[in-house]
Amino acid sequence: MLRDGVPTDVPARELVPGDVVIVGEGDRISADARLIDGELTVDMSALNGEPVPAMRAADAEAVPGPLLEARELVFSGTACTAGQAHAVVTRTGMHTEIGRIAVLSQRGRTEPSPLERQVRRATWIIAAVAVATCWLTEPSSRPAKPPRPRLPTTSRSASRDTSSSRGAAFRMRISVWIETSGRGPPGPVRRGGHDRFREPAGDVDVLAADVEARLLPVPVEGVNDP
Repeated sequence: MLRDGVPTDVPARELVPGDVVIVGEGDRISADARLIDGELTVDMSALNGEPVPAMRAADAEAVPGPLLEARELVFSGTACTAGQAHAVVTRTGMHTEIGRIAVLSQRGRTEPSPLERQVRRATWIIAAVAVATCWLTEPSSRPAKPPRPRLPTTSRSASRDTSSSRGAAFRMRISVWIETSGRGPPGPVRRGGHDRFREPAGDVDVLAADVEARLLPVPVEGVNDP
């Protein structure tokens, strides 16, 4: 740059608007500036993506259009490929065009993009299908229904045995009552071609009856010989 008309090398961070800089071939421009004399060929691919260098000249006429297409301006982040010129610094730091682009790129999106929404939706659908498939194909993962209360087989058998035993005991009591309540002295009684003995049962407390191969104690109550 020029300080008091003398070329001086200074760090780019010390440039301020109004400084006059000398731009030559191979230099990287560190601030936005306006050419005051000379011509340059500038590589501006960092700003506009164009691979072909653009011509810049101090005596170019101002043409309405985008700022990057102004032929008398050079911008920070570009490089001089040919020529030499003097330029006055207009903007520095984050106020330059490349600084503005950097600020815009650092701002986060407040809402997801359409692609992000589609990816998120597809992820939820795949997860739901996977969970449903696992639940349907794995019976152990489902909650088991409580078994219906059922009477055990042994209990039912015992109940049937008890009922049959009670019936047998009732029939035995009737038979004993019939045999022991008849009139006549003790002795054999022929009935149906078989001899049956009639004995008083007044002193009998317990009568053992064989029901289904078991000895069941059958108490005799209220049986007295008249």
